Amino acid sequence: MFDVAIVLTCGWAAPLNREEQDGETRSDDETADEVPPSQHPLRRRVRLVVAVCDKGVASVLRFADTPNDIVTDAGAARGSLADAVKDLWNDPKVVVSRESVS
Repeated sequence: MFDVAIVLTCGWAAPLNREEQDGETRSDDETADEVPPSQHPLRRRVRLVVAVCDKGVASVLRFADTPNDIVTDAGAARGSLADAVKDLWNDPKVVVSRESVS
């Protein structure tokens, strides 16, 4: 039906593995996944463009604190948005509605 789907969003980004970022050790129940990016101590404002097609997913992003640094990813992204975009393309939920005809 379509050749590509593109999502543009702005919001908060946070490291997926805090231990790698700040060197502190944490208990298993205090993982980065439990902290929303907007409340994470290492959060950063981000503008993200994600494209998905039959060949895969690619993204381009910029952070507000380093606007001249463009980060590209050719499909290694992780997280809830990456999963949602892959699901949108590979396993779309189809909703069929019926209109009654008078």
